[in-house]
Amino acid sequence: MNSRLRVLIVLALVGGLLAAFNPGLNDFYAYVQKKMEASGNPADKPFQDLMAGISKEALKEAQEKGAVRKDYGIFSVFEINNVREKKIHKVLGFGKKVFIPLNETPKWDELKVDF
Repeated sequence: MNSRLRVLIVLALVGGLLAAFNPGLNDFYAYVQKKMEASGNPADKPFQDLMAGISKEALKEAQEKGAVRKDYGIFSVFEINNVREKKIHKVLGFGKKVFIPLNETPKWDELKVDF
């Protein structure tokens, strides 16, 4: 079998698996619920501070008003409109269990030291 054909088959299989396990709104709400429960555990606080996640206000907003899902086939982007913070929080989701906050990381411009 040609090596290019093998690569195409592998890429098609990976793309098909990602599309099959693309998270829906129910998966995202389960993630939000899990994050809300974990935010109450003081033992997890140092780790949560290390990992830039979604703010508590945004999680509450997601539970109360819901989120908007933008489906891109092999992944989804979930948007939470937080009126109090005047922000739209975005979370990348793939594989039904992996959710990565996209705009909650530290602002590096604010952290760097001016020389």
